Amino acid sequence: MSFLGKFNNLSLRLKFIIIISLLIVASGSLVSYYLISKHLDAAKQGLVNKGSALIKVLAANCEYGTYIENEDILDELIGATAQSSDITYIVVQNLNGDVLADEAKEGVQIPKSLSLPAAVDSLHIRTLADTDSDSYIYELFYPVVTTRTIVSKETLGSISKSPGHIVTEAIGSVRIGISVSPTIAEATKNIRAAVIIILLVISVTILLTFSFVKVVVRPLELLSEASQKIACGDLSLETGIHCDDEIGRLASAFDSMVGSLKDSRQEIEEYNRTLEEKIIDRTRELEDAQAQLIQSEKMAAVGQLSAGVAHELNNPLGGILGYAQYTLEKMSRKPLAETTEKEFDAFKKHLRDIEDQSRRCKTIVQNLLKFSRSTSKIDLADTVINNVLLETISLIEHQLTMHKINLTTDLQDDIPITQANGGMLQQVFTNIIINALHAMEDGGNLIITSRYSPSLGEFGGAVEISFTDNGCGIPPEIQKNIFEPFFTTKAIGKGTGLGLSVSYGIIKEHGGEIKVDSVEGCDTTFTIILPLEKTSTNSDKDNKVDTQVQGDQSQS
Repeated sequence: MSFLGKFNNLSLRLKFIIIISLLIVASGSLVSYYLISKHLDAAKQGLVNKGSALIKVLAANCEYGTYIENEDILDELIGATAQSSDITYIVVQNLNGDVLADEAKEGVQIPKSLSLPAAVDSLHIRTLADTDSDSYIYELFYPVVTTRTIVSKETLGSISKSPGHIVTEAIGSVRIGISVSPTIAEATKNIRAAVIIILLVISVTILLTFSFVKVVVRPLELLSEASQKIACGDLSLETGIHCDDEIGRLASAFDSMVGSLKDSRQEIEEYNRTLEEKIIDRTRELEDAQAQLIQSEKMAAVGQLSAGVAHELNNPLGGILGYAQYTLEKMSRKPLAETTEKEFDAFKKHLRDIEDQSRRCKTIVQNLLKFSRSTSKIDLADTVINNVLLETISLIEHQLTMHKINLTTDLQDDIPITQANGGMLQQVFTNIIINALHAMEDGGNLIITSRYSPSLGEFGGAVEISFTDNGCGIPPEIQKNIFEPFFTTKAIGKGTGLGLSVSYGIIKEHGGEIKVDSVEGCDTTFTIILPLEKTSTNSDKDNKVDTQVQGDQSQS
């Protein structure tokens, strides 16, 4: 996590303390740096000013000794001046650069003189490295001047007050080396004391800031705690904040909001007491409407299957009628006692054929009855998916033959028993097959497959049923709408737009999925995925009603 992210996760109190402390430390540091720099500059400038005044006085005093080049006089003068702690050396020299007198502290080597002009009242300063320390020294150079009067021959013997003119000229120079180290040491002591004072001030300021922030943030913390308790459903508390500032007004508004929430909760609770009964009534109405919708779709499918079912019944009934008439005719021509064993065998064969064709008619009628039976609630039971598929195919197989549809089935044999409602699944399969039939008006191929997907980890096993046709396909822009109620691309009178919507609802009630994969003008595949087990969510009352409906249907 970045620094900004960690900072955002801190409490409001810590944020205030950190920001204000950083501002105090930064401003204190800047002020300290500025004052220290100014103090050092002032100390150095004071040292230069001191040296300037000292060298000018010394140069004036050394006028006579320099003029007569008397070393004793000069030594006495510079010896007294060199007693200062920051004076490292003093040198007096004539105009030729010859040293007339010098004084240096122990171990100090006097640097060579610069070739500076001996101009009157010309002070020169240069900075040199101090050989005894890591610091440096200021060397000041000032001329020693003398004043004399020049008398010309014309004015000689004149009684005027100015018989000649006065000339000031340099006769030598004085060099003084002043070490910066003592001044820096003294300034450092002052700076250290100032830093300690500034740190104490910053520390006290931060402590005062902590107390101030605590006073400011505490009401906000109380509001936060109250908000958390309210979020947990406790509306019985108040903030307890009573002040006239912005936070106090916020707390007052918060308490008013809590009061409004209390009133709203009471109203909602009162409304919920009557809402439950209304929901039960509306739910029952929706369930009845859904049951009617499913049943109407079933009957619409029965109407489309009627021609095929009639043909399926007509063939075996024709065989039954033919064998019965043939047998009766044979038996009426000859007494039973004169019937040969070969004729008895033929009669038995005819009766077996009649029995087989009758069973076939019974199966068709039972499948049709099972398909058209009303089912108001989903009733899950042990179901063999392949059997439901075969029963559906038996009802619609003749329709496929009439439309020149080549049916291919690839059903896996070892699919486990599934918890499902066979009648509802038969309705889903029929809707999908009829849609495939309509998509292949000029004939085509329909492939029905079933596969078992074993359980994997936390995912239970499932059965996958797919229906693939090579019809006209579904355009991509409407694939997302095909499961919507009343959405259809068929002509008026050829479809209600409810088949796939009802099928989608049935599969969802089974806890499964239904998906479509289609390429326009090529093929379409509908895939149904059903879990092996799904816990029924029907109430005891619903189960009782469903059992009663099934009992009424079986009686009919």
